Amino acid sequence: MRIGELSKEMHITTRTIDYYTNLGIIDAQRPSSNAYRYYDEEAVIRLKLIQSYKQENLSLNEIKQRFELMDNVKNYDEDIITEINDFQHELKDLEEAILKLKPKLDQLDKDQLHSLGRLINIQGISLAQTITLLFG
Repeated sequence: MRIGELSKEMHITTRTIDYYTNLGIIDAQRPSSNAYRYYDEEAVIRLKLIQSYKQENLSLNEIKQRFELMDNVKNYDEDIITEINDFQHELKDLEEAILKLKPKLDQLDKDQLHSLGRLINIQGISLAQTITLLFG
């Protein structure tokens, strides 16, 4: 929404919104096709938080610091999500590798499977090393 619409919705002046934007407390997008600034739902949420923080007598500097902390946590969360996605891809690759090995593993008798388990668990040999030893 444009600044005038945001001003009416939040019952604050456009000058105040400009001030918060210049401080970096809220963000505005400027499409290259025109000079209008557009504010998204995050700006509305931040303005509501600003109003709440002001009722708690926080200064704009303190409010800005809180938003910076929230942004850092958000970025940290995004990094964690990226790592989780990477692990999920690795897990999928491992599952596919296991499915490819399953026919060979199905051919092993009980004693061979027991030996394989001991190699993996007791001696600390990696699965890849164990498979190489067995199927060379």
